[in-house]
Amino acid sequence: MDPAKIDLIPHGVIDLPFIDSNFYKDVFGVEGKTVLLTFGLSDTVCTITPVALDELLGALQWNP
Repeated sequence: MDPAKIDLIPHGVIDLPFIDSNFYKDVFGVEGKTVLLTFGLSDTVCTITPVALDELLGALQWNP
């Protein structure tokens, strides 16, 4: 294949150094709690389904 016909489209998350999550928990007032974060799932096309929410809530029984 001709390399001139290949394009690279980078995507993903910027690689940043690890920062202790407790710093951010203090900022948002949830220190000492388990926090579930999602990304890219808030628009009308890519949403968290009710089934997924039920399963995530069920996981709290194992890790309250």
